[in-house]
Amino acid sequence: MLVWVESPDSQFRLYGGGSVVSPSRIATAAHCVVDDDGEVVPASWVTVYAGSTNWFGFKQVRDATAVSPHPGYSTEPYAYDAAAIELREPLALGPGVQPIALAEADPAIGTPLQVSGWGTTVAYHPEEDNPGDSPDDLMAVLVPLWDAEDCKDVYGIYFSELLHLCAGEAGKDSCQGDSGGPLVHHAAGGPRLVGIVSYGRGCAWPNNPGVYTRVSEPSIRAFLLHGLDVPQPPATPPGPGPQPPQQPLQPQPPTPTMQTPIAPSDQIGVPGDQQRPRARITRVRCTRSTCRLDMTITDPSPSSGIARVEGTVRTRYKARCRGRGRTRTCTKTVTRRLSVRKMRTGGGRLYRLTAGGLRKGSHEFRVTATDKAGNRSAVARATRTTR
Repeated sequence: MLVWVESPDSQFRLYGGGSVVSPSRIATAAHCVVDDDGEVVPASWVTVYAGSTNWFGFKQVRDATAVSPHPGYSTEPYAYDAAAIELREPLALGPGVQPIALAEADPAIGTPLQVSGWGTTVAYHPEEDNPGDSPDDLMAVLVPLWDAEDCKDVYGIYFSELLHLCAGEAGKDSCQGDSGGPLVHHAAGGPRLVGIVSYGRGCAWPNNPGVYTRVSEPSIRAFLLHGLDVPQPPATPPGPGPQPPQQPLQPQPPTPTMQTPIAPSDQIGVPGDQQRPRARITRVRCTRSTCRLDMTITDPSPSSGIARVEGTVRTRYKARCRGRGRTRTCTKTVTRRLSVRKMRTGGGRLYRLTAGGLRKGSHEFRVTATDKAGNRSAVARATRTTR
């Protein structure tokens, strides 16, 4: 599941993962729903995407009606990093969309746990910048649970045995973009959510495990199940904590460093409409920082009608990167969603997609359309360069 947060002016945006607690409630990390000033984002900024293991194939899109970080959430130190999202319309349960039980106890040390998400898939040293490569397909990896004392040796006062779990090993980890996603124990009685991706140093680096919010902590578990009507947590220990990891928006072809793809979820169709929509880019116009795409979207008969049109722009640009005590020129990538507007002409077939605030660089646009039967078009692509 993908949790997308974006302000109306698109000046603030990030994405992360989430877990279905009930058809109307999603569990994620608190830092995924807090802005740069430490304020809880409005519910209108939050959208949840479910029902697919591919970035462009989501079957269900739901708006949030309420966003609630845990009442004990703090970044100094990093504590109670959990949040609940209430959906305006419940999710339809089925293949690929099911609630998960919340753990009441932690697994044994060394137990392999599954973490999944659309985050960065390239290992990097804690003192290096994130390379910024992320996949289009949902990725997953098994990571061993660490002993709490060993994790304290790595993170010191930032780690709380009460509030956190550590898991990971060299080459296997969660990373930026995975925040809020699930750490799952596939136990004999069924899968259990034992952790929520929270923070870490570097990614997939030896002796630097990922840190997860401990779901079995009574206050956290009760909050995720019942919302704010739970006892206030104990005071958190003093001291500065790591800054919330801001997720870069850069879905790219995955590299196999950390994770392997999850098989696509079963597709659910509607009898009578098995034809995929057709999406075609007819015109691309770019200024120095804005690009507009004109599209024609058609749904062959028998048609159930177009449900949504989605697009992203992946920008590659030159930057100065610092690592291992030196500065160098490097190429970075950032991906943003396009705003979509249905035009009033053309019998409902014309759409305009816009990306503003673009950096100077090379831009790859990708657009898909999905009909009400769940059929998805092939990806329409275009590339442009701005200087």
